[in-house]
Amino acid sequence: MSREKVWDNGLFPHRLPIKFTHILSVPDRPSILGEVRDVLGPRYGWRILTQQLLESPNADKVARAIVLKPNALLAFQKSLAKRLEEARVKRGPDSLVG
Repeated sequence: MSREKVWDNGLFPHRLPIKFTHILSVPDRPSILGEVRDVLGPRYGWRILTQQLLESPNADKVARAIVLKPNALLAFQKSLAKRLEEARVKRGPDSLVG
């Protein structure tokens, strides 16, 4: 883990390694209605906002709804530099520290 600041606003002071295995493009994202909503229950919005833990077998159902969709991971990896630059531009010229 690096202790080097990433952004000057202090909201993201550290870098943590993460690995994406599946990314969905916007048109391929599963609908929140139907099985996903049924799994999350009637207060699904509150569960999402409060990031409540979802355990098996319900977590498996949500994961299946994701992995059954086309994986856009390679396309996102190919365009990552462009996406990062676009995000940097939106934040302003002095947004990167270092």
